[in-house]
Amino acid sequence: GGNTNFAFVFEVNDDGLFLTTINDDNRVRLTSAKGNSIHIEPRWSPDLDPDSYGYQGMIAYTEISDGTSDLYVVNPDGSGNRLVREAVGGTGTAWTRNGKEIVLAQFNTRIVAIDVATGDLRILWDDIDNVGPSVGDVTLSPLGLLAFYRDSDVFLVDYWLNADGRIEVDP
Repeated sequence: GGNTNFAFVFEVNDDGLFLTTINDDNRVRLTSAKGNSIHIEPRWSPDLDPDSYGYQGMIAYTEISDGTSDLYVVNPDGSGNRLVREAVGGTGTAWTRNGKEIVLAQFNTRIVAIDVATGDLRILWDDIDNVGPSVGDVTLSPLGLLAFYRDSDVFLVDYWLNADGRIEVDP
């Protein structure tokens, strides 16, 4: 059959991310959280061809420590663990379909895209409708829809990748 691997949050004395098979017969430690930090929301990058941007098969995750959330990526064997951007102020990450950027709801008021290679941040949508309820859990469909929730409502927005391979939206 197909690929039976998945990433999950697991606690044994310390928090960290592990990769395991559905049968739990080949557990690999991906990260080890230190101190009061936790590693959450592992997200697989899209399956891309080998000529892609070089992030095929990577796992993005959020580290929360001392009230800040930092964005990291790691390879499925635990190697290549690196910080993409500090203090992203958000969770609910989603990879763009080309694997070049990660989109998330930042500070509960805006949606941003972060370049995986450089850590550069671009605001896609700022202060959504200038209202108070939180914005969160960004999801990208392969068909070009960006979904997020605000308060108890779900919103769908068209998105596309521009000539540079970066995500764009039409608010």
